[in-house]
Amino acid sequence: MQFYLNIPYTFPGEITRTFDLIVPDGNASEIPLLVWIHGGGWCGGEKRIFNEFERFVFHGCAVLSIDYRLSQDAPFPAQLEDCKTAIRWARANADKYGYNAERIIIGGSSAGGHLAALVGLTNNRQVFDVGPYMEFSSCVQAVVDLFGPADLRDLPTLQKEIDALVCKDVSLMELASPICWVCENAPDFLIVHGQKDPLVPVAQSRRLKEALCSAGNCVEYLEIPDGFHGFDSIDFYNALTHFIISHIK
Repeated sequence: MQFYLNIPYTFPGEITRTFDLIVPDGNASEIPLLVWIHGGGWCGGEKRIFNEFERFVFHGCAVLSIDYRLSQDAPFPAQLEDCKTAIRWARANADKYGYNAERIIIGGSSAGGHLAALVGLTNNRQVFDVGPYMEFSSCVQAVVDLFGPADLRDLPTLQKEIDALVCKDVSLMELASPICWVCENAPDFLIVHGQKDPLVPVAQSRRLKEALCSAGNCVEYLEIPDGFHGFDSIDFYNALTHFIISHIK
């Protein structure tokens, strides 16, 4: 396998962030791509390629872990725009690095799960596609949402972080809420949430799951009974592995 670490990318405002990419050996046309978005309340965190997701390289999947502008760099929708830019970048550079970017799964945890859900639910909505590589699509085929906020209008436990993200603009809270973008023909979703999560109540994911199912979409949903804001559970790993492998194949 090939490791491409700290690939630089400059976002608007001359803000440089980096991507990490691992590509397995094999025929590039047969290697799909998993894009992972880190959490951190939209104001912290960083991409880390050495985590549980690199194991999917051994299943023949390239893994791209991305950074993006944080709330102190720029307000929403900069974060969503950056994630979509990263997907277009991935498609533009597929031949260079050796994978097939026609099938992309996007995922993330916490704030990363929120952004991953937004990316999937805004497939083919070009309002958030800005910047370079516009000749390439930012659409994804599946979404992994790990305890991501679904409705920023009703999340007092993260009010400080949300206020920073949207500059206390109530209209942006709606625009930044995945549940407000639910429609039919959304990509397949895997949603996992801990029942004891003190930061993002499990009710957030329950509502998103119900909305997606009511719109006729395919959703795999798992609650971790003793899970907090993050968890280490065999049920979680089994569900994640099954979902990703079934979609990359």
